Order: sequence, then structure tokens, then C-alpha cells
Amino acid sequence: MSMAKVLLVEDTFELAQQASDILKMEGHSVHISLNGADALHLLLAENLKPDIIITDLLMPGIDGFTLIEELKNVPGLRDIPIVIMSAKSDQHTMNRASSLGIKKFLTKPCTAENLLQSIEAVSSK
Repeated sequence: MSMAKVLLVEDTFELAQQASDILKMEGHSVHISLNGADALHLLLAENLKPDIIITDLLMPGIDGFTLIEELKNVPGLRDIPIVIMSAKSDQHTMNRASSLGIKKFLTKPCTAENLLQSIEAVSSK
């Protein structure tokens, strides 16, 4: 698998750091955003172009679904594969994710193996 540039959007710093460390050990480059507003700033104002976005759903301010909806409206960003990594995995949440075109949903806490497999799954399309 080729190495990916990953934007990780996770409001719990320790979880963001753990996931980042796992991805970096596999050779990926990782940018961490601690909320949706910061992620949008990186993508729109600073022109970050990740290969994959991994986002939590439950975050203060701009939540994960709002972030995804915003990205779907931006040419050049709407086609970036998105992986949701959330503790919220009820049927309504899964249906909403699916309706937004999300192909990979990780339920937290997830294993390093699941995290890496999700990156591989969305980058090999």
C-alpha cells in the first residue's frame, strides 16, 4: 500500500495522538485537528490536501457530520475518502454516514489493525 497523507480529526488529544502514532509507524504522514472548525481551516485556508480524512463525529462546535457535509460542497475536497471513527454507532448514525457516502466506519475504541485496514480499504479504490 502506498503511504497516505491523513487528516485526523479527533477532539480527544490522547486518542488523536495514539492513532497518529499508529499511522506514522506505518509510514503515513498525519495532520491532527482537534475539532471540525480547525479541520476546515486547514483544508480551506491552508490548502491542505490529504489523501484520506479520519473524523470523529461527536466534537464541540462543528461536529463530524457537519464537517463531512461542508466538504461535500467543495470541489477538490468532496472526493477525498472519509473514514468515521466514533463511539456513536447506532443505526441512525450508520444510516446517516452511509447517506453521505461514507464507506468505512470504525467504532471506538478500535484496534491498530482495524485503523490500518480502514486506511487500506479507502485508499485502494
